[in-house]
Amino acid sequence: MNSSGVLTTGSRFESSSRCRARRRHADTGFAALSETLLLIVLTALLVVSVVATTRTSYTSVPSERTHVAAGESLWALAAGHPVAGLTTEKTADLIASMNGLADGRVEAGSVVRVPAQANSGLALACR
Repeated sequence: MNSSGVLTTGSRFESSSRCRARRRHADTGFAALSETLLLIVLTALLVVSVVATTRTSYTSVPSERTHVAAGESLWALAAGHPVAGLTTEKTADLIASMNGLADGRVEAGSVVRVPAQANSGLALACR
């Protein structure tokens, strides 16, 4: 080592190869971090897209109000008010969403919004 603190033993090539190795290591770390951040951003965009699509389809369904009968469940309401293209489970989710039912329970005597029955009557009239 000389007076300026530079290692003089070994060739100039040896010290520059160490610098390149350090730079390569730093570049690899930066690339991994960049890839991770990109993956997080893309995942977040996918989640937002799915949530936005789900909410849009729920709000576009015409609705009507009905009284909940004694012993009637959310599942029974969904089965009694089918929506074309949705399973009973998805229709139950729709009714819960339309009424802000976080726990999915309905109380007898309450009034809830359900998918309108207009489409099923139209289908019968066309037959």
